[in-house]
Amino acid sequence: MFDIGSRTIATSVALPAGSSPRGVALSPKGDFLYVADGGSDRVSVVDTRTNRVVASVPVGRQPVSVAVTPDGGSAYVADAGSGDVSVIDTQTNRIIGVVTTGQFPAGVALAPDGGSAYVANELSASVTVINARSGAVEATIPAGTSPFDVAASPDGRWVYVADLGPGKLAVIDTRVDEVVSTVSIGGHGTDPFNVAATDRGIYVTNQGANTLAIIDPRTRHVVTTVTTGNSPYGVAVDPISRSVRTDTRS
Repeated sequence: MFDIGSRTIATSVALPAGSSPRGVALSPKGDFLYVADGGSDRVSVVDTRTNRVVASVPVGRQPVSVAVTPDGGSAYVADAGSGDVSVIDTQTNRIIGVVTTGQFPAGVALAPDGGSAYVANELSASVTVINARSGAVEATIPAGTSPFDVAASPDGRWVYVADLGPGKLAVIDTRVDEVVSTVSIGGHGTDPFNVAATDRGIYVTNQGANTLAIIDPRTRHVVTTVTTGNSPYGVAVDPISRSVRTDTRS
């Protein structure tokens, strides 16, 4: 847990042995943190008021990413090893649904209205669209060669897909569930890894190039590229200060 003001580590939370945490997501109120424990096939639920694990939820194999619905009622977990998404009821911390996706689902994002979940399937070169109300798969969208992460625009009109390997970002129009454009970020080996989106910019960590690309959402052009530490594989945007934070392997 980081103190944003001082930019120092405020405390650390002990997870169950063998967890190997891969992805995290905060509840809308910030009172619970959901951690995809890729090594134990579980999701740890951390109470941020006490900084303790209050639940450990069994999910599919090798969970790597998690997203929480805007109302905080459900958490969607991308289970890369079993090719599905586990849906957790956050009130009971129990599984209420399992949705089959493509091969190696690596990233998951919710639409701002909570109506749809978008899942990047790295080995199937596709994005699965799940109806969050019915649990049904609404569409399977071909998207690049190795889609690894997804993020929805604040208005829900667009979904951005980081395409690991070729150095591109795919743009999905959610009205027709199709890729309508691609943004070139770099050559092969740039490895766009994670993506975050605001109304001011699209932020993509490039693991192979050790950079953060910032894209104008209106023109869909890269406006600047920032050098980071080694192998950046996570990105978050502070909605208040509008600063950007990346995770790197220093």
